[in-house]
Amino acid sequence: MNFQNQENFTRGSQLFAHKLRMFVQGSTNVFMIVLGLSIFWIICRLYQKVFLSSLYYFVIERYVQLKLGIGEHFYDIDQIGIKFYSLRFKKWMHLNAQDFLHEFYTGQHGFKIQQLWEFLINSALLESLVVFAIGVIISIVFFTSQGKKTIIKAKIRGADFAVCKNS
Repeated sequence: MNFQNQENFTRGSQLFAHKLRMFVQGSTNVFMIVLGLSIFWIICRLYQKVFLSSLYYFVIERYVQLKLGIGEHFYDIDQIGIKFYSLRFKKWMHLNAQDFLHEFYTGQHGFKIQQLWEFLINSALLESLVVFAIGVIISIVFFTSQGKKTIIKAKIRGADFAVCKNS
């Protein structure tokens, strides 16, 4: 390989590596933007499906389930109680753990949580995939148009394209 071919090889390999790095960087940007958009979409949809009070009682319900799971090895189930702040009565209450579970699952909060689970299982994944796909398409179109504008202006990294004039 002569010296001129070696320079061409080096220049070509550097150009290829640069284009590959730029493609990976652009793909990463698209992925991060669209992932954030999908997460934002799911959070908005979750906010439509469930109230914070239902989530509050759901956290208490999980604690009661844990307490029952551990406590049944040491106590009779009827002796296991729970003390919590009731949003409905606006005071601290003490209830039997099983009574709390019964009230939770037969009340509005349990119903809301059940609707939330059904949404997550049945349609949340599909919705996020649709939002992801639409976001990828829009991002590709946007970045491609931005790239064409840059080439139309004949500017890359602040330098003008120069045309070689043979004398």
